[in-house]
Parts: sequence; C-alpha cells; structure tokens
Amino acid sequence: MKRLLNSWPFIGFGLIASFTGLMLVPDPEANTYKVDAAQYIITAPTPTTTTTTALPVDGNCDAIGVFAVSLGWPVDQISTLKKVAFRESRCWANMHNTTDLNGGSYGYLQVNGYWCLPNQYWPTGYLQAHGILESCAELLHPKTNLLAALQIWHEAGNSWQSWNTAN
Repeated sequence: MKRLLNSWPFIGFGLIASFTGLMLVPDPEANTYKVDAAQYIITAPTPTTTTTTALPVDGNCDAIGVFAVSLGWPVDQISTLKKVAFRESRCWANMHNTTDLNGGSYGYLQVNGYWCLPNQYWPTGYLQAHGILESCAELLHPKTNLLAALQIWHEAGNSWQSWNTAN
C-alpha cells in the first residue's frame, strides 16, 4: 500500500501527459490545416486496380469484339471489326497467309506484313516505330494483332480502307 501511495505522482503525471498528448493530436477527420498562412490539403492516394481480360477463344468473333473494346477500339466499329475478322481469319488468331504479297498476312484481321517490314519511310517498320511489336510474328498474338490493326485504322483516317471492302 505504501508503495502504491508513493507512486501516485508518477501515475498522475503519466495520466496528465497522456491527456495533454491526446489534446495535441489533430482531429483525424479534418484534412486541411493552416500553417504559416498557407493551406495544405491532405488526400489519401487513389487505390489502383488491375483488370485482366481473357483472350478470346478461337472462332468466337463476339469475344474478339469485347476484347477489342478493352484495347481501345471504338464501340461503333466493333460490328465491322467482327465482320472483317470473320472474313479474314474466321476469327482464329494464328492464321498466317504466307502467299499474300508484302510478307504475308497475320492473325484475326490478317494484318499485312507490309506494316512491320522495314522500308524507305520506316527503316525499322511502321508498327515497330509505333512501339506495337518487334517482329511480324507477334501479329499472331490476339492483343498485338488488334492493337496493330487499330493503329493502321487510325493511320487510314479512322477508316477500314486498308481492308478494302470492309464495309
């Protein structure tokens, strides 16, 4: 008991310090503070999310359309894209027409090798210069094929002229 009575000043001091410390803690609900006539706004970082889109199953033109939209194709072009993919490859990603002029044609939209072969205007190849691929063989990958076709579509003034009778 005597020991407890002798320690009360320390306990009291600790309680007072704790209480005072709590009083100095800023209100956690407030997010603005004035410091030296400047106002700072504290905001939490935006959480990031990762979205994964499955590659379309070969032969499924509707799935190619959904996948193409996820890659940036305009929604109003998906009907034509599906028609072209069906006409060119029956919606199969690994189609490679080696008899086509200018390096063959590849993938869903049968992108012509012309777009990835070096030439006088694009010494490394047009699609390489735009960072889409490193070699023509990559056009057999669904994502690369659709991104390459989108770049070509934009190059043609947002038209299907590179696919001749697409419309």
